[in-house]
Amino acid sequence: MEMSYNSEIQKKSGVESIISNTFMNKNVTVSGETETIQAKAKIQESYILVVPNLTISDMAKELGITAYIIKDASQNSISANQIAATGYTFTNDANNNQYTIAVLGDVNGDGQIKASDYMKIKNYIMGSTDLSGTEQVAADANNDGAIKASDYMKIKNYIMGTTQITLNDTVTSGKTMSYADIIMKAAEESGISPYSIAIKIIQEVGRQGSSSVSGNYPGYEGYYNFFNWGASDGSNAIEKGLIYAKAQGWNNQYTAIVEGAKKLADGYTSVGQNTAYFYKFDVIDDSGTGLYWHQYMTNVQDPSSQAKTLYNTYAKNNILDLSLNFAIPVYKEMPNSCLLPSEIDRNAPTSYYINGTDVRLRSTPEINSGNILGVLSKDEIVTLIEENSGTANNYIWSKIKRANGTEGYVANEFLTKCNT
Repeated sequence: MEMSYNSEIQKKSGVESIISNTFMNKNVTVSGETETIQAKAKIQESYILVVPNLTISDMAKELGITAYIIKDASQNSISANQIAATGYTFTNDANNNQYTIAVLGDVNGDGQIKASDYMKIKNYIMGSTDLSGTEQVAADANNDGAIKASDYMKIKNYIMGTTQITLNDTVTSGKTMSYADIIMKAAEESGISPYSIAIKIIQEVGRQGSSSVSGNYPGYEGYYNFFNWGASDGSNAIEKGLIYAKAQGWNNQYTAIVEGAKKLADGYTSVGQNTAYFYKFDVIDDSGTGLYWHQYMTNVQDPSSQAKTLYNTYAKNNILDLSLNFAIPVYKEMPNSCLLPSEIDRNAPTSYYINGTDVRLRSTPEINSGNILGVLSKDEIVTLIEENSGTANNYIWSKIKRANGTEGYVANEFLTKCNT
């Protein structure tokens, strides 16, 4: 199931259905980046921040400036009816103050937001390219002072037509918001499905909440951690998580949920791993880390049990009747059949198990030549094909066959007969 935000099918009503009968079925008073003021343009230090597709004249009207001069990046004068682009300069005739225009998302400075813009941000985050000062301001699509994968996701979703890039003023005064509104805002900022965010919170802190989100934990009053970031297993897990929350400045429910969701996006969703399956198996070639590298599980049988758990969670939270989107990988050039580990009869006289860790399977019965065909796991069951195939490097070698059909050589000392 896709975990990316899709505003066409993922609605506030669905979030309300999920969080009904939980501790989040209420309003809370928050402060921070609450959406109280939404502007099309605003002045920030030496820059004018602008939303996409705004003309220069509309931008000036928004700022209350009537007399001005605009020049493009090459210092050529341009029309006030032209769409604003990153790198344009804007001079206020009234006081001769000059600003550089930064259109949120327009990293390339051509007045349009395209795939090349989010790829430039992605490469910047990965350290393979640099951004100028103006480009960095434009790349911060969330306008939160940092360029992260959530910015890349916001631009990508804007191009796909599933969200808008907006410019919000921050406030410090309190505002009453529902948890459903906060989660929808977190989805917009992070690019993650609001349904996934709501379910993740319930999975982490329970339907009735935990001390991580009470705001009353002794010594950490007023701090919240809805995703248990930094809360490692073992004793004092809640305190560890709240230490992390305090260091991040998560001093209200809004900030803790929105910023916590951004961290989820920064790790996986932003690089195309936008389903729980892709979290576990990196089969997305993102031209950065490549295939199979960025994953935290390689147990091929795990998705079966994970799917059952996810189904039960969604069934209990009234989601199964909502519109859902799925991204299902289709693998090309697969073999007609393959052996499962269970297909090797451990009671057969030729069955052995590996008694070492990370044992190399070699193409020749020696260390100094040939190729490494794979790494055998401890307790993996293999079939003996040829015993005592050769002696080299102070080892006696035998030829074995793995459950997947790969044949190679292993030192005898790493083989133990199964039925002994």
